[in-house]
Amino acid sequence: ITKLEVPRGTAPAELLLKKLILKIKGQWLVEDSDPELCHCRKIPQTHVERAIILGGHTVEKVRQRTSANTGCGTCLPDVEKILSIYLD
Repeated sequence: ITKLEVPRGTAPAELLLKKLILKIKGQWLVEDSDPELCHCRKIPQTHVERAIILGGHTVEKVRQRTSANTGCGTCLPDVEKILSIYLD
């Protein structure tokens, strides 16, 4: 299992496979402890992740697709962290 290569692409299947492989290796850094990522707009973390997987590869695109981070802005670090984990 440790020899599985992590995909580098941004296609939805590659991002899902990356998440799966990193979870198997114990290296997935996105915490699932708070399902509501954006409290102002009541946007669950799963909606933000889905937006990223389906092509929302910037904070602005995540905002457009989910309305997360369009209120007070306190979830911006979380959105940026999830983006970097999926796309780096």
